[in-house]
Amino acid sequence: MPKLVERELQAHCHALQKGPDDLARIPRGDLARMLLLLYLVREFETAVLDLKDRDLVHGPAHTSVGQEAIAAATADAAQERHGGIDAPGARALFVQGGHLLCA
Repeated sequence: MPKLVERELQAHCHALQKGPDDLARIPRGDLARMLLLLYLVREFETAVLDLKDRDLVHGPAHTSVGQEAIAAATADAAQERHGGIDAPGARALFVQGGHLLCA
């Protein structure tokens, strides 16, 4: 019969602590860009769900509504560390007036 065996963790865990002045250190332009990304990601995610509801997406549609900050922070970190992501053939998607546009 299977039994539950307690194991000691082999990983180290850390907590990120922030101070009251950490937000003030982030340039306002960076904050504005991240807020714009939050809104763009939310609009894209809800557009996908709308398309799925209208039966225009064939197959599963997995969105992450409510987790936009992860995408915005990842994009900001990629921009900061790598000067942007320049993959050949990469396209950006924008939602404008309920229409998906490629740029």
